[in-house]
Amino acid sequence: MILGDAAGFVNMLKIKGLHNAIDSGIQAAKAIAANIDEPYKAAVTYTELIEKSNVAKEMLSARNFRQTVAKFGPLQGMPLSVLGGLLPKYRVETDYEAMTYARYRFRPNREFDKDTFTAVAATEHREEQPSHLTIVDSNICETECTPRFTSPCITFCPAGVYETVHDEVKPANPSNCLHCKTCQRKCPFDNIRWTVPEGGGGPRYKRM
Repeated sequence: MILGDAAGFVNMLKIKGLHNAIDSGIQAAKAIAANIDEPYKAAVTYTELIEKSNVAKEMLSARNFRQTVAKFGPLQGMPLSVLGGLLPKYRVETDYEAMTYARYRFRPNREFDKDTFTAVAATEHREEQPSHLTIVDSNICETECTPRFTSPCITFCPAGVYETVHDEVKPANPSNCLHCKTCQRKCPFDNIRWTVPEGGGGPRYKRM
């Protein structure tokens, strides 16, 4: 069962999703309680409950918002999104397919202090646990991503997880991971997979 933001239950018109996350959790609990020994039936029941709940009604009212903004841009897309229910469903490229390379003009003369970012997030993982971050095909990094985009995962990861080790890009510091999943969403070739690490680990953001 996929709940909350993981299932896309965010009303982008209002930029709100916490209430839908809670509601979807309630529906999942009902489905599990009614079918505790039948996981498949519980999943089917969960889907039926979601379709009858306020979550589905709200998602229906906010449909096509992202596609409309992506298709026409913010200036035209935002007003048109109000009519999202009347507009056709647009096909929009996934993020990594639409990415282009451009240098940031306002880049400072120093690197961002990623060690401080990681420390402030108070992220903790058992150092010996297997990496929960995987590069699917290292050849893509070497022959396509690095020559064209100069290994963006090294730059956009806020915790310095990715490094070039012996001319190969690797998730060298998985224990630093902040669980933001930027690497999986923004890899230009959809070549990184974030999986669930051992329980009890992750960021805590105590001092933010």
